Amino acid sequence: MKNVRTRALTSILLLILGLTLLVPASKQTEAQQEHSIEVTGYTWDHPTISVSIVPRDNEPWWKQSYLNATLRGIAQWNDAVQEFAANNTDFLYLSSIRLVPTVNYENVSGFDIYIGWIAECGNESTIGQSRATVRLPCLTDNNTVCLAAKAPSGHVMTEVDMQNIVVHELGHTLGLYHCSYSGDVMYSIVEYSTNVKQLSSLDLYALSQSF
Repeated sequence: MKNVRTRALTSILLLILGLTLLVPASKQTEAQQEHSIEVTGYTWDHPTISVSIVPRDNEPWWKQSYLNATLRGIAQWNDAVQEFAANNTDFLYLSSIRLVPTVNYENVSGFDIYIGWIAECGNESTIGQSRATVRLPCLTDNNTVCLAAKAPSGHVMTEVDMQNIVVHELGHTLGLYHCSYSGDVMYSIVEYSTNVKQLSSLDLYALSQSF
């Protein structure tokens, strides 16, 4: 049976979770392993989570597709949670969880999650980052997600890349850490792809443990 391991984070007030580039793993070795996912141990104390999205329209590197990808990534989480709750009566309580996005063209306070972009990440290993301010023992106060439009290698994020990165980072904001399976959207490193990765039952089960 797939299991969830809890990551011990008992003494920090600021939690930083990152997303890195892929070094392909062996599928044969992986198939023989039991896959697991970690949870951060922090969660929200309310099910309706407000998300402020701040586009960078005035920047030459900005693409409208990044906003579209972000809205689809939020919808992907909302739809997956509702489907999982509807098909698993033990987790029906998850049906109250919803990410509610608002597009703001200036910084506005009062949101739970803030999503913004930079032109290029500082090093090749980090193309997305989630910074959570947490209140001990186990509550998240707010979370800031920073996404890069370009990697130092020169790779410019496509719409699909951005959606996969957004879904991954939103997983962190919801209390998930990383999955051991490279095909999962919550794997610690990402492969640039033409396909949108779907959330797995393992991701949703981890969410149920977080909440």
